Amino acid sequence: IPPGGGPRRIRRLVHAVHNVFPEPVEPRYDRAFVELEERCRKRSLVVLLTNLFDEVNAQIVSEYLGNLTGRHLPLGVFLRDHDLFALADKAQDDGATLYRGAAAADLLNWRERVLAGLRRRGVLTLDVFPDDLTGDLVSRYLEIKARHLL
Repeated sequence: IPPGGGPRRIRRLVHAVHNVFPEPVEPRYDRAFVELEERCRKRSLVVLLTNLFDEVNAQIVSEYLGNLTGRHLPLGVFLRDHDLFALADKAQDDGATLYRGAAAADLLNWRERVLAGLRRRGVLTLDVFPDDLTGDLVSRYLEIKARHLL
């Protein structure tokens, strides 16, 4: 679906993806961003909804989003994992639990460093639990509009 706005475009988008189901495959960020460069000439808010789970993924996301700054306004929306946060916060009562909690905390610290690096490159970020996504994303969009960032 070509870039654009309006109610008709939303209906076309919903119709195009209504029968698309998630699959456990690596995302093809390269294809998405090449398509964006070819089709979207006007400065736009570009929202990437993803999760950070390893260095390779984080490097790819950082590269693509970071390269958008200036021409577009990139917003990286990163989904938090409830289980990972719970594990990092859990009371440690034995060695195995202590190790798992420390590993979870280390992963969360790494994740925050990645997000901080994105922010330093001019990428807007939203780090959110899936159940808070809708409200937080709409709030961020309204904030962007109110601050005239586009």
